[in-house]
Amino acid sequence: MRSLHYLLLAAPWVILAAVAAVGLLTEPDPRGFGTHEQFGFSPCAFREWLGAPCPTCGVTTSVSHLAHGHLFESLRTQPLGLVLTMAALVAGPWSILAHRRGADLGQQARRLAPKFWALIAATVATCWVLTMG
Repeated sequence: MRSLHYLLLAAPWVILAAVAAVGLLTEPDPRGFGTHEQFGFSPCAFREWLGAPCPTCGVTTSVSHLAHGHLFESLRTQPLGLVLTMAALVAGPWSILAHRRGADLGQQARRLAPKFWALIAATVATCWVLTMG
């Protein structure tokens, strides 16, 4: 299944391009969330219904801060935005090196999937708890 290999090879670079686009097209919302509304998306229904941030509330604002060079504000707003961007910065070069060495990224992903999803869930949960405080 070589298509998964090439998807994984491209994904970090797509994420980094999206971070750059968010930085070029938005200004971080001073509330610490809601920057996604600048793209025409509705406000967070979770926040409106429950009065608390959803697990990803503030990620776009965090990424916008990061793209504007506001590292501390990015981390303070929603650590998940910074964590995901940093992961893409590491995964991009790693995926190219693995590809050049002949590794099957799809096979590696299938082997690591349970650990990967557990790590993602733990990271999202931790970042969510940090934004609640």
